[in-house]
Amino acid sequence: MMANMQPDMQNDNSSSSNHTLQVNIQDNEASEARNIMPEIESSKEEYNRINEDLAKIKANLDKIKSLLSTAKSYLKQARRGVGSSKANLALLPSLREAIAKVKSNHASADTHYNDAIAALAKAKNDFEHAQRKADQALEEALSNSNASRHESYYYAGYHQFMADAKASMSSAKSFLEVAKNKQKEINENMTKTNKDLQGLNDIYKKLQDMDSR
Repeated sequence: MMANMQPDMQNDNSSSSNHTLQVNIQDNEASEARNIMPEIESSKEEYNRINEDLAKIKANLDKIKSLLSTAKSYLKQARRGVGSSKANLALLPSLREAIAKVKSNHASADTHYNDAIAALAKAKNDFEHAQRKADQALEEALSNSNASRHESYYYAGYHQFMADAKASMSSAKSFLEVAKNKQKEINENMTKTNKDLQGLNDIYKKLQDMDSR
């Protein structure tokens, strides 16, 4: 009787061990899917910070563009002799030079801004894709029965979702880095841009003062 019970006890122990192993695998896979979530949230926060700073940069670039347009319009009219005195005409070369400097700075900053915005958009698409794939991987890890773990489609599903999530996060980080570098270049050049802008503004105001006399 005891001899007959021995195989059953061994089978029960084997079944229990397999169940424990499968539960551990499931927990590990669920943890792997969950662990990428904070990384995605961190990327979203960084995206928002960069986007907010770029919005301020855009507002500043728009102001520069507006002043450039006004100054160029004034220069065009002054060259035609519309309401210009000899004193005004003497300052026009300085105005033209100031406009050229600011225009060059603005064009460079605007290019960097557009590059940063494009990189941000791609980063956003990538980390949103990573979020979807991580969610799918987590759902797969939690919902699949132990029996299904022996099926090839489970591994093709879960592991593909995780691979896609990780690849998308890697791509998102690369695009965020591009955006940050462009943002840095704009901010570093803004000191010179603002200095040249002030020079343009001073000349333009001086000409306006002369016109009002």
